[in-house]
Amino acid sequence: MQFPGPVVLIGGNGDIGKRLVPMLLDHLACPILLVSRNAGTSHETVEALQLDIAAEDATYKLPPGATVVNLIQAKPPAVAA
Repeated sequence: MQFPGPVVLIGGNGDIGKRLVPMLLDHLACPILLVSRNAGTSHETVEALQLDIAAEDATYKLPPGATVVNLIQAKPPAVAA
């Protein structure tokens, strides 16, 4: 399967992302970009982007034409408080 741009996984370094990335690498012929607040990735063929998605300019830092998948878990409001 081919996408017009990279596949961007927001929260891709989490539990789901660590399981999803190997499957995507087996089936996709496009770049994969992991977005998280902490730079780094455990996959040598995957690019990492350190980005706080809550920042006002976060959208502009994502590549044009990207397919974006949000893997961030929802947190109860009490955790944020």
